Amino acid sequence: MAAFDSTLGGESSTSYISLAFANGIFAGTQSQAAWDGFTDAEKEAGLMAATFWMETLKWGGYKCFPAKDNANQPQALEWPRFDASCKGEGSNCAYIPTAIQEAEA
Repeated sequence: MAAFDSTLGGESSTSYISLAFANGIFAGTQSQAAWDGFTDAEKEAGLMAATFWMETLKWGGYKCFPAKDNANQPQALEWPRFDASCKGEGSNCAYIPTAIQEAEA
Protein backbone atom coordinates (compact mmCIF):
# COMPACT_ATOMS: atom_id res chain seq x y z
CA MET A 1 0.00 0.00 0.00
CA ALA A 2 1.26 3.47 -0.86
CA ALA A 3 2.20 5.80 1.95
CA PHE A 4 -0.27 8.52 2.92
CA ASP A 5 0.69 11.78 1.22
CA SER A 6 -1.59 14.81 1.11
CA THR A 7 0.82 17.19 -0.66
CA LEU A 8 -1.31 19.54 -2.76
CA GLY A 9 -0.46 18.74 -6.38
CA GLY A 10 2.36 16.40 -5.36
CA GLU A 11 3.93 13.77 -7.59
CA SER A 12 3.22 11.02 -5.01
CA SER A 13 0.03 12.33 -3.38
CA THR A 14 -2.52 9.75 -2.27
CA SER A 15 -5.10 12.05 -0.65
CA TYR A 16 -6.68 15.40 -1.50
CA ILE A 17 -6.75 16.38 2.18
CA SER A 18 -4.56 15.98 5.23
CA LEU A 19 -5.58 14.02 8.30
CA ALA A 20 -5.73 17.28 10.28
CA PHE A 21 -8.08 18.80 7.69
CA ALA A 22 -10.31 15.70 7.78
CA ASN A 23 -10.42 15.87 11.58
CA GLY A 24 -11.63 19.46 11.22
CA ILE A 25 -14.35 18.44 8.78
CA PHE A 26 -15.70 15.85 11.25
CA ALA A 27 -15.39 18.10 14.33
CA GLY A 28 -18.78 18.95 15.75
CA THR A 29 -20.70 16.66 13.40
CA GLN A 30 -22.82 13.61 14.18
CA SER A 31 -20.03 11.50 12.68
CA GLN A 32 -17.26 12.83 14.95
CA ALA A 33 -17.55 10.06 17.58
CA ALA A 34 -17.29 7.35 14.92
CA TRP A 35 -14.37 9.13 13.19
CA ASP A 36 -12.58 9.62 16.51
CA GLY A 37 -12.90 5.88 17.15
CA PHE A 38 -10.48 5.10 14.32
CA THR A 39 -6.70 5.17 14.64
CA ASP A 40 -4.77 7.67 12.54
CA ALA A 41 -3.60 4.81 10.30
CA GLU A 42 -7.22 3.71 9.76
CA LYS A 43 -8.28 7.28 9.01
CA GLU A 44 -5.46 7.68 6.48
CA ALA A 45 -6.41 4.38 4.82
CA GLY A 46 -10.02 5.57 4.58
CA LEU A 47 -9.00 8.89 3.06
CA MET A 48 -6.80 7.14 0.52
CA ALA A 49 -9.63 4.75 -0.39
CA ALA A 50 -12.02 7.67 -0.89
CA THR A 51 -9.46 9.44 -3.07
CA PHE A 52 -8.97 6.27 -5.12
CA TRP A 53 -12.68 6.17 -5.94
CA MET A 54 -12.87 9.91 -6.61
CA GLU A 55 -10.02 9.49 -9.09
CA THR A 56 -12.31 7.34 -11.27
CA LEU A 57 -14.70 10.25 -11.89
CA LYS A 58 -14.60 12.53 -14.92
CA TRP A 59 -13.86 16.10 -13.88
CA GLY A 60 -14.21 19.41 -15.70
CA GLY A 61 -11.27 21.66 -16.38
CA TYR A 62 -7.70 20.50 -16.63
CA LYS A 63 -5.31 18.66 -14.35
CA CYS A 64 -2.50 20.94 -13.20
CA PHE A 65 1.03 20.32 -14.44
CA PRO A 66 3.75 19.93 -13.29
CA ALA A 67 3.71 18.54 -9.77
CA LYS A 68 4.24 21.18 -7.08
CA ASP A 69 7.12 19.20 -5.57
CA ASN A 70 8.84 18.08 -8.80
CA ALA A 71 8.81 20.27 -11.90
CA ASN A 72 9.77 17.26 -14.06
CA GLN A 73 6.79 15.07 -13.10
CA PRO A 74 3.01 15.31 -13.37
CA GLN A 75 0.93 15.55 -10.23
CA ALA A 76 -0.36 12.16 -9.10
CA LEU A 77 -4.03 13.06 -8.56
CA GLU A 78 -6.79 14.68 -10.64
CA TRP A 79 -7.05 17.61 -8.20
CA PRO A 80 -6.06 20.38 -8.04
CA ARG A 81 -7.37 21.44 -11.44
CA PHE A 82 -7.63 24.73 -13.31
CA ASP A 83 -10.56 26.06 -15.27
CA ALA A 84 -12.93 23.94 -13.15
CA SER A 85 -15.56 24.64 -10.52
CA CYS A 86 -17.61 22.66 -8.04
CA LYS A 87 -20.91 23.97 -6.69
CA GLY A 88 -19.99 27.39 -8.04
CA GLU A 89 -16.61 27.49 -6.30
CA GLY A 90 -13.72 27.89 -8.72
CA SER A 91 -10.45 26.05 -8.53
CA ASN A 92 -6.87 26.71 -9.48
CA CYS A 93 -3.57 24.89 -9.12
CA ALA A 94 -3.18 26.11 -5.54
CA TYR A 95 -6.64 25.18 -4.26
CA ILE A 96 -9.20 22.35 -4.23
CA PRO A 97 -12.86 23.41 -3.83
CA THR A 98 -14.38 22.79 -0.41
CA ALA A 99 -17.03 20.39 -1.75
CA ILE A 100 -14.32 18.12 -3.21
CA GLN A 101 -12.43 18.11 0.08
CA GLU A 102 -15.59 17.39 2.06
CA ALA A 103 -16.60 14.63 -0.36
CA GLU A 104 -13.35 12.81 0.31
CA ALA A 105 -13.96 12.93 4.07
